[in-house]
Amino acid sequence: SLAACTNRSWILACGPTMHRACGENMYAEGFCFLLGSHLQTIWTMPASLPECPSQEMDIVFLIDGSGSIVQSDFKQMKDFVRAVMGQFEGTNTLFSLMQYSNLMKIHFTFSQCQLSVPG
Repeated sequence: SLAACTNRSWILACGPTMHRACGENMYAEGFCFLLGSHLQTIWTMPASLPECPSQEMDIVFLIDGSGSIVQSDFKQMKDFVRAVMGQFEGTNTLFSLMQYSNLMKIHFTFSQCQLSVPG
């Protein structure tokens, strides 16, 4: 929308400027700009867009490595783990992965997996 000031050469222009995902929600953020006579920005509302609230969580994967799972299904499990971890890239989410069979093996812990998705 546009509004003009009658006693000054100002224009107020407002509108939704962007859609962004924040978690599972989609937000339509808007800005208003007060423009001077030479279309210079005098004032902006809001000054900046708010950040998405960070939700810290820990996710543990427990996968079957007993040999009862065929190779293609085991690969599919690993691909699923990678895909889930990729969805949380850039968040404060920590991951751990354990594999069980006749023995338990910890592949990575929360403290070991803070920077990268395992390959």
